[in-house]
Amino acid sequence: MSDTQIIIGLAAIVFLGVGAQWIAKRRDFPSLLLLLPAGLLAGNVGPLVDPEKLFGDTLFPGVTMLVGLLLFQSGLQLRVRDLPSEAR
Repeated sequence: MSDTQIIIGLAAIVFLGVGAQWIAKRRDFPSLLLLLPAGLLAGNVGPLVDPEKLFGDTLFPGVTMLVGLLLFQSGLQLRVRDLPSEAR
């Protein structure tokens, strides 16, 4: 990949992520509902970015760390009192 393609790919990822986060905040629903489709659109489904070429060998460890971070953040934001009694 050329340097221009790498910069365009990273910019597309940042643009989709920030856009999804902003829309979710404005509409007042969980950002994960928009971040997941945006990630799929940027990576596997859409023609914007080829993750294998862009990240190379760091793709799998990077995804593993980011999924762990996402679960940690979601766990911190979880309010047990708001859950129905059946879910506890």
